[in-house]
Amino acid sequence: MADGPVTLITGGAGGIGAATARRLLGLGHRVVVTGRDEARLAAF
Repeated sequence: MADGPVTLITGGAGGIGAATARRLLGLGHRVVVTGRDEARLAAF
């Protein structure tokens, strides 16, 4: 199992949720992203 924080982002398909997810990924978090727009979520 990998070390480090795990973060769940709801509403991560755009806006603040997407920006937060990208920022946390850059900081080394393992991020789980959910949202309503499957196509935009696939961009992660």
